[in-house]
Amino acid sequence: MMRISIFLFLVVNVVGASPSHRRLSSEEPKQLSQLRGASPDTTTTTSSSLSSPYETLDAEALTGYVSNHPYYRNLVNFDENLPFDQSSQVPYFWHIHKAGGSTMKHILTCLDMTQTRRSSSEDCNDKDENLHVCPQAWGQTVNADASSPDGIERIERLGLVEQGIPNLVIDTSRFYEALKVLNPQHQGRLFVVFRNPIERAISKYYYNQVATWERNYKPEIANMTMIGYAKSMHCIDNWVTRRLVHKMNPQEKVTEGDLRLAKEILRQKAFILLTDSLSQSVYRLSQYFGWPIDGPKRGCIDRFAKYEPVNQNPHPVPAKDSPEWSAIRETVVLDMELYRYAMELYHEVQSGFLHSKFGPLALPAAVDLVAAPKAEKIDEIVANQNTEQNNQAMPVDTGNGSDNDKNIETLNSSFTATQAENIDQVAKTILNSNKVMPSQVDSGKVSETQQNVEALASFNSPQAENIDQNIVQAMPSGANAGNAPETQQSVEITNNAQNEQSTTAGTGVSVPDQDPDCPVPDTLNIPVTHPVWSASYPGSGAKLTWKLIRAITGIFTGDDHDHNGRVGLGVVSAIKTHYPSNTPQAVIDKLGSETLNRITRTILLTRNPLNALPSYCNFVYERQNKLRNHSTRAPLDYWITWRNENFEKELKLWVDHQRYWLDKGNSDSLYHLTFEHLVDPNQGPDSLKGMGEFLSHDEEIPTVPSDRMDCIWEMFVDKSTVPGEKERRRSLRHGGADHYTYTEAQLDQIIMALQQLENDYMANYPDFAKVMGEYSRIIQESRVQMQEM
Repeated sequence: MMRISIFLFLVVNVVGASPSHRRLSSEEPKQLSQLRGASPDTTTTTSSSLSSPYETLDAEALTGYVSNHPYYRNLVNFDENLPFDQSSQVPYFWHIHKAGGSTMKHILTCLDMTQTRRSSSEDCNDKDENLHVCPQAWGQTVNADASSPDGIERIERLGLVEQGIPNLVIDTSRFYEALKVLNPQHQGRLFVVFRNPIERAISKYYYNQVATWERNYKPEIANMTMIGYAKSMHCIDNWVTRRLVHKMNPQEKVTEGDLRLAKEILRQKAFILLTDSLSQSVYRLSQYFGWPIDGPKRGCIDRFAKYEPVNQNPHPVPAKDSPEWSAIRETVVLDMELYRYAMELYHEVQSGFLHSKFGPLALPAAVDLVAAPKAEKIDEIVANQNTEQNNQAMPVDTGNGSDNDKNIETLNSSFTATQAENIDQVAKTILNSNKVMPSQVDSGKVSETQQNVEALASFNSPQAENIDQNIVQAMPSGANAGNAPETQQSVEITNNAQNEQSTTAGTGVSVPDQDPDCPVPDTLNIPVTHPVWSASYPGSGAKLTWKLIRAITGIFTGDDHDHNGRVGLGVVSAIKTHYPSNTPQAVIDKLGSETLNRITRTILLTRNPLNALPSYCNFVYERQNKLRNHSTRAPLDYWITWRNENFEKELKLWVDHQRYWLDKGNSDSLYHLTFEHLVDPNQGPDSLKGMGEFLSHDEEIPTVPSDRMDCIWEMFVDKSTVPGEKERRRSLRHGGADHYTYTEAQLDQIIMALQQLENDYMANYPDFAKVMGEYSRIIQESRVQMQEM
């Protein structure tokens, strides 16, 4: 049996499912009408005249309905009949308008697929009485139009799927209608790329104003306002849901029952791709189909997936609190629910399935040796990252990979333009000595620094050992201790955010041990109007909190310096800050009033100053000695010297930090999280769930299901220990003192400060006050151990 693989590209809203299907008998059109609750002879119905039979079905019955439906039943289930066999399956690509469909066509050409295509040329006419493959300068097509009723009828009549065309992909915008070209011997495997439905509808509005070349062009749309368009017959509500359930008559109202059916089709039949993570989605698709991606194909794919998307129509985007945005949103309410469900399938179900079925996703290295657009983008990022000259870029503690890999990550994503210039000569020397020259990279398209980074990335493990020390020596030095935590943590954010094709398959976080039973969402650039502050005094667990936020939301985080550029773009869920304790006011002001006004909620992360101050001291020690972050504890004598010089200042900063954020917020806009509770085996999972509930209070920031947070907590917190050092639970630092002491007077000052905070905030923040009391009691109970003798 030859099954047709359905390829769905749904960028904004939905994914399509193509039923595996045989030719319909003369009786089956009547059966289909009856399944939908309509009279077989009825061609036009209204919402009041019919009730679809699936409306009241329970989950089990709905599953059976899809499985037995004359169209849907011939779609290959997502997780069945693998690996893909092109002798019995054919990819079926549902082309959702303004969801990246044109880009996807080009990517399929990169993969050497032969696609159905509308054509009127003399040697490749879709009206001919014969189907044949048409060689083109850029690839191969079939003279078959699968997106018009006449074309679909012709394809079915001429038996396209029976002709055994190698690498055939059926490309159609008419998901349901085109299913008739399938049959039990040639079934379809459904693929879909989702895009945010609101964004897709807005893009469609602007596109329809200018797309005179489209056969369905309506000139009157050019004179419509967006609100007028949203209310007109040209804007069909919940278009993706309608296509999936074959309910395209605007007089028929789409219902919650239709949404349930659409979700069930996706669950059973569709392989999900996402526009916001298109490059990774394509590599997942290649894994699913077994389509190899060699060097030339990779460069071709990256060109379109990353740098040169096709058929773009730049246009303004209305503010999310504007009447225009609201008008469009009202037309896609059910499609938004379907979109969220598709994202859940992508992140939680299919990610784990692919890992268990095919093993880890083999993504290409972080550095691409392809087109100029990337080089230009890298240079732009470097130019925009002119942080203070005294900030030092250090290797990142990724928890995996060789030291060379980590140095390359630092080189690739954290140096400013000036710092990059200082590296080039050293890099050239290293490259010359190892016979890997920048000339091997396309020097006409990339900057000199990027060439060096790319060439360095090509070293194997033995070569890497020979260059690590030289790389470290090339790092800028002279970091200001007061700015060190901010600099290093921002570098880590930048590396995680920019290296979206890391060892964790694009999650944006370093997963200690990826568990297929506990898939972590891939990190995406999802627009968020109202991100939250993630505020903490340095040394309080900010890095762990970033990782957990990304892991439970699947959305990138940023920092108050906006080192990764995503804060300004509005695609972060949380913004890390040490303000006012360790971040200048000028840094905050630089974000701009528009951004600052959008941030109305705060996660306040607190750690007992008894431990927060030594943790910050460890960081300063690592920076001064050019050690990797979170690698080494300071010797006791270093702590004592640093403590005596900085204790009063740092304790005041710790206290002022808490007061600032508490006074700025209220019990509704602030979530208080303690490091001690977060890492405690008994309280940690509940603390993570509480943070998840706070984040997801804004519908723009989705989180994984609550029960998933238990295993995510275990993955990121409980397993992140130093083997053999359980007493130092959840710390990656080695060496140094077992504990750090204070003078009796210093302990008294800490207790007094905590008691004052407890009294001052008992009324407005009773939970915070309770924690301050706990901190105070812990210090009093451990005075003998903590006091310097």
